[in-house]
Amino acid sequence: MTSTEVSKAAVDSGLPTTAPRLLTAALSYAVAGWPILPLHTPRADSTCSCRDRTCTSPGKHPRIGHWLTDATTDPLTIAAWWRRWPDANIGMLTGELVVLDVDGESGRRSLRELQASHDALTATRIATSARGMHLYFRSTGTNVRCSVGRVAPGIDVRGHGGYIVAPPSWHADQVNYRWATAHEIGPLPSWLAELLSASADPMDREPLPGAVVDVGSERARRYLEAAVDAELLEVARAKPGTRNATLNRAAFRLGQLTGAGLGDRLQLASALLGAAVSAGLGEREARATIASGLSAGERTPRTISARF
Repeated sequence: MTSTEVSKAAVDSGLPTTAPRLLTAALSYAVAGWPILPLHTPRADSTCSCRDRTCTSPGKHPRIGHWLTDATTDPLTIAAWWRRWPDANIGMLTGELVVLDVDGESGRRSLRELQASHDALTATRIATSARGMHLYFRSTGTNVRCSVGRVAPGIDVRGHGGYIVAPPSWHADQVNYRWATAHEIGPLPSWLAELLSASADPMDREPLPGAVVDVGSERARRYLEAAVDAELLEVARAKPGTRNATLNRAAFRLGQLTGAGLGDRLQLASALLGAAVSAGLGEREARATIASGLSAGERTPRTISARF
């Protein structure tokens, strides 16, 4: 991919070769074959251009409704988006791409431990974010789904049904996402492909350590884990058009348990988010639904048998 190709794409789009930096980057990704979508933009006060004061993902969620099907490599469409939203952050569709989102020191530690247990990762393209880094790989035919913290603590995965925020987009902390390496995007290592494929099943998760807070019997732990597994499976298998309602019901039921002192809210919210993202729901929408459902359930706690 050369600067000449990118300039040609800009010219073919009816834009001058001095196209803004974000647009030029979006066109370069499209030339490389990676579908693009426009995202909202974080403001200087860390709020989001969506103008929702409760937004939990400023600058990270799509400006278009049907982003999964409308993401494109067409320069005319991309040019039209950035004419409408010149400061739009860049979303890059994943699926053919697999991106490891390594968050903070927890994620870096997990990545070191994974490599120590397997092999060192091959050289590939890496971007930095405000607190972590994104490792880009080609899927090489492996069906990798999105997940949140399922592979290891501090490591999220973006695969089929997801997208990643690409450089030089702005983070809410007012720093740019930047390319840390200029390597070509390498193939997904076989050991990592196997690990990510195995982790795609929402039932394949670590036990919930310390999940029972106020009621500490082993019977209560088994009860909680069975309830969590059933709800995660229902969320992951929900059909399009029913996913958000299914997630809300699951969060409500688990909220009834945390309201009764059975389970840790943050831990259960994380498990629900992983299942929701794997099912194809957007992370921002899923987080809001989970928070609402858990809170509603906690207001009507389930009666826990004395045998616990």
